[in-house]
Amino acid sequence: MQVKTMHGNGSVDSKVVNKLVVIEDDGQNGVQLPKVYTRGEIPASTRQIATPTIGKQWEHLRCIEIPALDPDIEIGILVYTRHYHTLRGARR
Repeated sequence: MQVKTMHGNGSVDSKVVNKLVVIEDDGQNGVQLPKVYTRGEIPASTRQIATPTIGKQWEHLRCIEIPALDPDIEIGILVYTRHYHTLRGARR
């Protein structure tokens, strides 16, 4: 897959996954994501993850219950913000 970031352009080994469903941790609500791509590692830092304190500071995040960050859990999925409207519908 070809990727473009603020750091430049490049290619990343990946696979396409169709019909991936993300389910809330209580198992009650789920939403099927559009086509997604896998990657061996996710280049992200826990500093980039919203915390409950940060969520209260931003109006668009106030309606979301953001759990406390557990530093022992690895980042396993990133959802591109363009699809926020899809995830928002899972709460209805």
